[in-house]
Amino acid sequence: MGTRTLNIIGCGKLGQTIARILLARGVVDTVSVCNRSHASSLAAVARIGSGSAVQSVSHLPCSPLWLIASSDESIAPICEEIASSGQLRAGDVVFHCSGAVTSEALNSARRCEALVASIHPIRSFAEPELASRDFPGTFCALEGDDGARCVLEKMFREVGAVVFEIPTASKMVCHAGHVFASNYLVTVLAVAQKLYAASGISEELSRSFMEPLVRGSIDNFFKLGGVKALTGPIARGDARLVKEQEERISQERPALGELYASLGMEALEIAISRGLSRADAEAVAAALRREP
Repeated sequence: MGTRTLNIIGCGKLGQTIARILLARGVVDTVSVCNRSHASSLAAVARIGSGSAVQSVSHLPCSPLWLIASSDESIAPICEEIASSGQLRAGDVVFHCSGAVTSEALNSARRCEALVASIHPIRSFAEPELASRDFPGTFCALEGDDGARCVLEKMFREVGAVVFEIPTASKMVCHAGHVFASNYLVTVLAVAQKLYAASGISEELSRSFMEPLVRGSIDNFFKLGGVKALTGPIARGDARLVKEQEERISQERPALGELYASLGMEALEIAISRGLSRADAEAVAAALRREP
């Protein structure tokens, strides 16, 4: 096939990490980078350790692979710029790694008969060097054109990724799952600390007993599944305690009371699926809705 090049537009931490990984494993031979400023492009190439920096999209070489690693809102405009540059050829693969944006943002590339896809590595890229080192085993969600999916699946499997396909229409919902599993998990733990603080417990002490509690719950979830792992007053059908907790929290922090009730209704669905009686379920639901 000869030299395999990769063009990266918007080469921040994610783009730098992907470039480092693909170069290290010989999946691509050369990388060309185009950022908003030439100085930024030069800095990205220096961090990658290889490649060339160009001043504009029109200066990028023809390449079979084009990665748009910019912010989500910039993906479609940049793709339009690539499609209008005259550098894009039939059969080239244009892709991005956003978790929420689908391959449909790359539709302008299809005018040039290019193939488009998105592949989202489900991990943090805060530190490119560490992300590059730890990338093998990373799960990557893939969607887009058949031909582009085949190329990207092969590339990312070669660097140790675990690639799975999702329907394009389902990508936003899938990303919302990541938000709940990661961002909202952190949020819920922060809320727990607020409640401990409101009860007079120091942050140092609460962190000490939260860690084994949280780790035990997570271990149980992945060992037993959500239905069997659920414990607590809702799992037991203790409507009196649920009612008292919701009312007390609402007195102190109304917004947290609403959160308690919303999450409680989700927990109730799990409890019902594991066999909570209809009478107990109705009593818990009434307590969460503040019904007499």
